[in-house]
Amino acid sequence: MDVWFLAAHRGFHEQLQIFFAPNKDCQTRAELCRSFGITWGDGSFRLSRRLQKLDLTSHEVMVLSAACLLSSDRCELNAAKQVDDIQWSLINCLLHLLRHSHGACAPLVLARVVACMAE
Repeated sequence: MDVWFLAAHRGFHEQLQIFFAPNKDCQTRAELCRSFGITWGDGSFRLSRRLQKLDLTSHEVMVLSAACLLSSDRCELNAAKQVDDIQWSLINCLLHLLRHSHGACAPLVLARVVACMAE
């Protein structure tokens, strides 16, 4: 999942069929599909709906974004293990935040977050 998408996912409005970008630009679903293709447009609305249902706080989205940025498979690294260690620390931080906002459901929410990231 792209970090930009995490920052922008709340701007997708299924009922209105519009997308409000972080820069306040507004586009209809049809315009997005024309610009980026139907697969991307429909997939973005579907994925944003799944993320919105998780009701993540801004802090949770921030930590998740940092974990995505530190994915060692994005490029070749000299110190991949250290980057992986930092990423696991961020995932543990995310789980801690999820426990505060989602209580006993935190592990399930984390699993759903990971499923969204893999989509």
